[in-house]
Amino acid sequence: MNKEILSIALAFGCVAANAANVNYDLLGRKGSKMNSPMVYKNVDYSKMKKNDQQNIGSSLNNHALLKTGMPDNIKAIKGSYLTNQSTAIYEGSHKLYEDAHYTLKRYYANNSENCSNSHFCTYDWNDYRNAVNKNFIEVNIDRNTSPSYESAVTSNSASLGYSYSDKKTVNDNHLQESPYAVQAGQIIQYKNLNNVVDENSQATYYSWFNRAKSDVGIYMDAAALPTDIGSLKNVKYVKNGSSSFSPMPGNEMDATRTYKILKKTAERTNSVIYVGSGNPSNITSATPQIYIGVRNKHVSAAVGYGTVAKNLDNFIYANRTIEIAAAGDNGAHVANAKPKLNSYAYATNAITVGAFDPINESVLSYTSTANNKGSAYSAYTGSKKPEIYNYSNVYTDDYTRTYTKNGSSLKYRPLYDGTRIAAAYTAGMVANLLAVNPFYRWHPEVVKALLLTQEKTVPSYRYVAFNEENHDMYDYDSRYWNGDINSLKTRTNADGLHEIWFVAQNLGSVNYPAAAAISWLSSGNDISKIGHIPQNFDLYVYGSNDNDYSCYEDPYIELNVQQNCGNRKINFDFAHPGVMIASSHDVYNSYERVKIASNYKHLVFKIVLKDEDSRSENKGQIVLGFNMSSPYYGR
Repeated sequence: MNKEILSIALAFGCVAANAANVNYDLLGRKGSKMNSPMVYKNVDYSKMKKNDQQNIGSSLNNHALLKTGMPDNIKAIKGSYLTNQSTAIYEGSHKLYEDAHYTLKRYYANNSENCSNSHFCTYDWNDYRNAVNKNFIEVNIDRNTSPSYESAVTSNSASLGYSYSDKKTVNDNHLQESPYAVQAGQIIQYKNLNNVVDENSQATYYSWFNRAKSDVGIYMDAAALPTDIGSLKNVKYVKNGSSSFSPMPGNEMDATRTYKILKKTAERTNSVIYVGSGNPSNITSATPQIYIGVRNKHVSAAVGYGTVAKNLDNFIYANRTIEIAAAGDNGAHVANAKPKLNSYAYATNAITVGAFDPINESVLSYTSTANNKGSAYSAYTGSKKPEIYNYSNVYTDDYTRTYTKNGSSLKYRPLYDGTRIAAAYTAGMVANLLAVNPFYRWHPEVVKALLLTQEKTVPSYRYVAFNEENHDMYDYDSRYWNGDINSLKTRTNADGLHEIWFVAQNLGSVNYPAAAAISWLSSGNDISKIGHIPQNFDLYVYGSNDNDYSCYEDPYIELNVQQNCGNRKINFDFAHPGVMIASSHDVYNSYERVKIASNYKHLVFKIVLKDEDSRSENKGQIVLGFNMSSPYYGR
């Protein structure tokens, strides 16, 4: 396969055709209502005020499609991004396009596409990118007004009577007694953040990254504003107006550490960090828009799924932002310790991150974990947490800061540890992905699936930060299905269960196994009311060398209809799809994951909606993501 792709085509459903007297843009929005950055039809904005997004549910006709900008008669939407597809796509004997990496299909009320002569329209990659850049206000391309920046302050806590001084750390051995230790005297050794980024996270592998490609808004939930420590001077951020900041020294330094990590890991984008408390209220009107949230400020540990997790799940379900949560630092790996997660970390829709040691390359013992079936957490109603890990225990070349009040002092050194650092690190890496690849925006279900299929427990830049032209270390196949299951299903089986089927190239081999995962979103209201996630999907993988399967690898092909293959008509045999390779059917998780160590040329995926609770306010609606990837091995 030619890895240097010069022209990438997109199969993209048209909404303009047959929409008489209505000027819809590529995302289905009326051109006459484009004064605000993102306007959606059928959205009850009265339910989106004062952080009440958690109340959104069955009252909205298209609540599962909020971030797709669909017009009234859209029932569902599916999309795909394939770095490996190089086959030509035909309609009859007419070649429509080659290298169809980005595809989008919309299902209308009558399950049809609104395009003449075909069930899809075509756009090349540049048209797609330009359209998305326009619609999502990529500020590098078209910035009408500058963001309202607030400079990093000297010290918020000075108003509370604290005096402070900065002193450069000299000859520091970068060791510190662990605040998480069970026994006194345990020492943490820290590694330089620059070296962690370049060596452990393999940032040197993506020197191609063009920082001018895009801006990404990152929302940082904090208890105070970042303060000035050395190299933060003259750095700017956007204050997302809040009256609930608590400018105490501890809160300031926690916010500063998060901010510092975000800026370092997302430095190859022009990301703007919004600092606020609670949920942001302006994610689509912000410039640039807020795609990512970091939930790592200090909150109390919890003993199960509570209000904090429910509200965050509802926020993600309604707004489709990618929320990264810290697992918590309560010593889950310490003998006889009860693993108490951070309250945010229980959110099923969030990506929860544990801490990983950059020196020993192992999970740090202070990372909290929770198993949804564990006896310690009978009240836990979500998925196993954390889903992934990332690096912590790092230091930066900044100043120390000493706060003094009433004769007592608090000293902070630029030594960063805890799962809060790992969460911020992950958010910065994901910002790089969204900067160059718009397919993943507004799709936390796909981003989680992508992170679940990384080669190691810890994501690397060469795995996470890629675009359509620079993926030479890995191949990817990412897909999503949002909306009415009756429109998106391939078929209903003999047991009455809805199934989604598709055929893909095998991205791996026995020596270079591929990994695949699905992930789906749930309403926090449903989880809280029912006591577990309301939907349960299972994932099955079959292998085949049948040459006819190459005809099915187009992401638009519906396997439940007869297809043209050369001069023959062929039908897909659901009863004998191939040889079973792998399956995953965890009853309680909101994700499934498999390894595919196989040399079969083609893979057949079956996703089964095994169970759906009738009490769900979103019954019949799915927000499902898929990703498969493998190290590229020279096909």
